[in-house]
Amino acid sequence: MKENRKILLLFVLCLLFVGIDMAKGTEDIDDKKTAVNAVALDSIAADSVNSGALHFPGMKSNELIRGEELDSIFCKIRGRKDIVRIVHIGDSHVRGHVFSVAARHRLEKKWGDSAVEAQKISYQTTAIATETGKPGIVYSAIGRNGAVCAHFLSGDYMSRVKELNPDLVIVSLGTNESYGSFSGESFRNNLDSLCVMINDSCPSAKIMLTTLPGSFKRIRVRGRNRKGRRRYSSTPVENKNTEKVRQIWLNYAEEHNLAVWDLYGIMGGDASACKNWRRAKFMRSDFVHYTHEGYTYQGELMAEAIIKQYNKYVARH
Repeated sequence: MKENRKILLLFVLCLLFVGIDMAKGTEDIDDKKTAVNAVALDSIAADSVNSGALHFPGMKSNELIRGEELDSIFCKIRGRKDIVRIVHIGDSHVRGHVFSVAARHRLEKKWGDSAVEAQKISYQTTAIATETGKPGIVYSAIGRNGAVCAHFLSGDYMSRVKELNPDLVIVSLGTNESYGSFSGESFRNNLDSLCVMINDSCPSAKIMLTTLPGSFKRIRVRGRNRKGRRRYSSTPVENKNTEKVRQIWLNYAEEHNLAVWDLYGIMGGDASACKNWRRAKFMRSDFVHYTHEGYTYQGELMAEAIIKQYNKYVARH
């Protein structure tokens, strides 16, 4: 009897030790997976802030359209004796203070940041640059969540733009217009009114338009559950009004000789843009807004296109 108890005790102890080893082995495997995943995420984050490190299917050359319209600004930049002020206005893509700030930092890196005081910019702060009085780039941003062109026709917004005395006004709008009962005629009229007001308020400023990045709409889909009962769910589909807004943007810019940065077209347009953003995991779960990495990438791209155009100007002069 005692012998049987000893055998049983030894058997239990063996099982205990084996269980501990197995658990330890599982922990080691999980730790390795975590480490690998962390490295992968770090690599994605590092690449996403370097516009030259990512190239997507169907992506076009990152160039400004009619970039020569900015020659007078590039002349001032090249002289290194003047303050060149850029004001970026737009909807929530600009209001998030990531897209515009990424572009600002890239341009400051190229042409120097001595014209502005160092400041920490977040969603809770303003993105208006504080000047030092020294020559260089002064890049400020004014964004509003849910904004459409009509919102910036108010005296309050335009007076803020005028006070900043811009040499260049960058306009990034159109996403909110592409939802609801979209009217191309109404959108174009509001765009025209906005550009006229900018010209009247800031007669020496150049205007550069940027096309919208692209978004999805959620549609209701009817299906059935496992028991055969009817159920409804939503699924994202590409917002086809994006291309309509883009074409109005491009046509208006051509008619009025405005520089354009065609983000939607550069990313592949109807065929690829939204798919590229989604595959890169640069879109948030609402499929309208973008992640920090996505907005950073867009800002880097825009600044890169401006710098390319500056280099062309220098080569011509």
